Parts: sequence; C-alpha cells; structure tokens
Amino acid sequence: MPTRQAPAHRRGVTLLIQPAGMIQTLYTELLDLTRLGRLSLRRISRIEFNHRRQRWQVLNACGKRLHTATSRQACLDWEQAHFGIQS
Repeated sequence: MPTRQAPAHRRGVTLLIQPAGMIQTLYTELLDLTRLGRLSLRRISRIEFNHRRQRWQVLNACGKRLHTATSRQACLDWEQAHFGIQS
C-alpha cells in the first residue's frame, strides 16, 4: 500500500545549508527565517484564483500554469511537493 505524505502545512521545514553558509528553503512562516540572518527571496511561483475556470492555479515566474486545484491549500501542498528542498 502506498504511503501518504502529510499536507505541507503539517510537515516540518527543510533547510538546505550550502558549504559557504547560504541556506535554501521553500519559504514558510513556520520558522522565523529572519533569526538566521539577512533574507534574500526569489519567487519561483505564485498562486492565483482563475475566475473563468473557477479554480486556483499555480503559475511559474513567466505566468505558465503549472497546476490547478479547487482549493488554495491544495495548490500550496502541490508547491511544497514540487518545489520543496530535498535533503
């Protein structure tokens, strides 16, 4: 039987620490990242509601639709699974 992952909002935070000290992670407010130092953020996607389709969608930085769902949380969970830092 396949295992099911907990939704992203119920999982922990994964930090990938580079040898030079830079930290990569998918941003979350579960951890106050400002306590680790100065932040530099780059968006790789955004979540918007598509009124015509009546669905939430994940768009990449160029506006290409990557995923759709009926709930915003499902899109957040998809982002975490798709873009989350793998240890």
